[in-house]
Amino acid sequence: MNEETKELQRQLNKDYLTIDDVIQYGSVRKIYLVIGKDPTVKYWFCKNKDGNVLVPADKEPYYSEISHRLLIIGNGFDLHCGANSTYNAFFDEQFGISLAYEVEKLCLKDVKERIRKEIRNKFVDQVKEIFNDYYFELGYRNIEDIFTSIELNFLTRYKNKLLSELIFLSQRQKINAGLILNQIDKKIEWFQGAYSKWDIVFFLAESFYSKQNNVNWSDIEKMIFYIINLLIPGSLSVTINLWLTGNLKIKTRIKNRKFNKLIKSLFRNKENISHDLLIELEIFEKEFAVFIQRKETYQYYEKAKKTMDGLVLDKYKAAAKYTVHTKNQHVILDVFDFNYSLNSYDANHRLNLDSKITLHSWTNIHGIADYNRAPDDPAPIFGINLYEMLNRSWLYKILGISINLYKDSRLKFTKSYRLSTNHVNNIRTKQLQKKVDIITIVGHSLSSADYSYFESLFDKYELYDGNVVLECYYADGIDSEEDYTKQVDALLTDYGKTLKVAHGINIFNKLMLEQRLKIMPYPKK
Repeated sequence: MNEETKELQRQLNKDYLTIDDVIQYGSVRKIYLVIGKDPTVKYWFCKNKDGNVLVPADKEPYYSEISHRLLIIGNGFDLHCGANSTYNAFFDEQFGISLAYEVEKLCLKDVKERIRKEIRNKFVDQVKEIFNDYYFELGYRNIEDIFTSIELNFLTRYKNKLLSELIFLSQRQKINAGLILNQIDKKIEWFQGAYSKWDIVFFLAESFYSKQNNVNWSDIEKMIFYIINLLIPGSLSVTINLWLTGNLKIKTRIKNRKFNKLIKSLFRNKENISHDLLIELEIFEKEFAVFIQRKETYQYYEKAKKTMDGLVLDKYKAAAKYTVHTKNQHVILDVFDFNYSLNSYDANHRLNLDSKITLHSWTNIHGIADYNRAPDDPAPIFGINLYEMLNRSWLYKILGISINLYKDSRLKFTKSYRLSTNHVNNIRTKQLQKKVDIITIVGHSLSSADYSYFESLFDKYELYDGNVVLECYYADGIDSEEDYTKQVDALLTDYGKTLKVAHGINIFNKLMLEQRLKIMPYPKK
């Protein structure tokens, strides 16, 4: 029993305290040992201004301090935990590159990772050659048939190669070969009709899309933005940007002429193009969900638990030589997750977090890969940023164009619209805490695509005028402190521009001076 409990017992002349006793007579942010409805069950109870906290005391140590925290997770967290969930890895699996690499590993000795890149490059060269011959030269216009033919020939070639090598493999290798052959057969069946048109978009992008546009073929959401601007009638941003940037943009459009022609031919239904694009995108999103599900292994959950314990209980902060006070501390935690992998079900049934951590809420803002576990669970969504669209509205005013962005057909592709129609809030059991002491960001690139979320969270917790501490972790050995500091600075500077307070743009310096901004490494995997 702690001193706060003893003192309040003396004041009230009681042998034990109830929750009502503490609410009525206890001090704010002090912890008391209380009994529940069942007198044999005890709790540590903290009276707070914005919401009280109850922690079971059975076989638990006394915590002299309760910390309220928000943990923001990006894809770098999953990579750190051993889940290769990058878009490049997804497309390598989607188009059979990974299966071809596995065949080469079995058939050849001492195969290096560079072989995967060589397979990919040869595959891309072949795609260019076939489309140039059949589509642009001979005028064969059925893009789906060409796509299917390329994939089936590619996979069949590697299947036959593996079959011809079976006689030379050991018994153990033959077992692995059987598994690979089975996967190739499933992929061949899939390519005979189950894919989406967005698969073909990214398939074509690797071969025909100009890299000068600062969009990689595997950067899904930037490519979505490009495609809908290209295809949806009434989208003016492409035309306006072309007018403003002159010859440089014209040259880029010329370089993408083949790609644009292929995409327009692929989506031939002009009457309801936005509807078709969205339906195909929903199919594509479910394909990505299956990919993520395969990454959720036992080892991944083990690493995720260890990483979260380290971040939330400040073990990584201690390693970075920041002053920490972890003794006798209990953490009430909200998780704001940009990934599709871990979710509240996993947190409650698989992670087994440290007993010093009480999970208050877990929000997967873009849906979850395990959406088919329950009827109301939302599938993953991809979307464009409404912030980008609204940011361009000043261009319309300059040109004297009257347009209502909220009647723009592209709006249904924004993340906010997709979140609403996909009913992502179905998996949210609680709101975020009203107040937090620390916001921790880990594994997020801090790109402008998710800026609106950070703006809302920083507003909610009064980052500029309040006392909340912002912690930003980068992967030691993968990212550099200098590069990540620039990304943090860019995010905060953009946020500062939205503030009405004087000198809001200098929020980075303000947080540093007040020792409320920490940029630290966490160990590479």
